[in-house]
Amino acid sequence: MPKNSIILIPLIALCLYSLKVLAKDPPYGRLSVNSKGQLVGSNGQQVQLRGISLFCNQYQPEFYSEQVVRAVKCFYNGNIIRAPIEPGVFKDKPDQDFKAIFNVIDGAIKHGIYVMVDWHDVSTQKCGDWEMKEFTNNAIRFFSAVMNKYKGSPNIILEFWNEPGCDWKIVKKYHYTLLWAIRQIDPNFVAILGCPLTFENVKDPVYGTNIMHMLHFYPIWEPLPFTFTTKILDYAKDRNIGIFVSEYGDATVTPNAPIKPNEIKKL
Repeated sequence: MPKNSIILIPLIALCLYSLKVLAKDPPYGRLSVNSKGQLVGSNGQQVQLRGISLFCNQYQPEFYSEQVVRAVKCFYNGNIIRAPIEPGVFKDKPDQDFKAIFNVIDGAIKHGIYVMVDWHDVSTQKCGDWEMKEFTNNAIRFFSAVMNKYKGSPNIILEFWNEPGCDWKIVKKYHYTLLWAIRQIDPNFVAILGCPLTFENVKDPVYGTNIMHMLHFYPIWEPLPFTFTTKILDYAKDRNIGIFVSEYGDATVTPNAPIKPNEIKKL
């Protein structure tokens, strides 16, 4: 695995400590991204985060709870949970989404793990000027509320845009706009920047402090060959561009789906 890529790996293990956990700092303290594009802990050592991504809360709101956060830590040996919020739902039901995301963040802080706050568009966002302005303003509203409430928390990672389908120039402008806006509230958080699966985003990356570019990996669904994904990783590594794999799967959601565990091991 390239040293500057971080993969969320589901790892089932029995929790060896009490479920009754008091609020405490996450395992590696405050995270940052070093000059090599590596995610590191407060001691400067490279870290690996592993955990579970929830499904959007409008479909399974019962999973946005402290009990689920505790289960990710204690029964899956996870040190991070990813909580997606769908932009279209947030626009219509912001109170519902704020309640859901705050439940997960509070649980992560209580149980001492990280939480990735994910603005979860799935390549459905329209890319025109008006649509992007609304999308950007809603994202700023959402992330500003989160960071105003939890300013300075070492537990929080922000994922600005899950799987964008727009041209990289549009996506890149969006990321710079959000970075400027949210850094006014908290200058130190780590941001994961959503990217189309192309070479363009690593050849023309976003520059800044504590940022990593996103990569998702599904060997069953992926239309591009596996070697293309590894080439992106190698290119980024050689240029000290941080890559964070915030989502992956080795099968589809259909019954009796084939899996490709060897492809996951290669990555």
